[in-house]
Amino acid sequence: MGGDRFRTAITRACTAAGVPTFSSHDLRHRRISLSHLGGMPWATIGANVGQRSLSVTADAYSHVLTDEAEVDYAALVRSAGGG
Repeated sequence: MGGDRFRTAITRACTAAGVPTFSSHDLRHRRISLSHLGGMPWATIGANVGQRSLSVTADAYSHVLTDEAEVDYAALVRSAGGG
């Protein structure tokens, strides 16, 4: 699948879900930010996303891109295996 088809698929999925349209870059940042917000250590996050440097991971992704009101903390804990 090429980049254009992938972007079109993401746009369609976001539209169908009734959420704002995100780019693949946005989704990567959101996933990493939510992992950080959920308490996952930077070393684990870096390993999961292929970052070699803990400081690069923390510097690049230490901002949280979500409004805390939209975060379902119970779901984060369940998905992390904590309950």
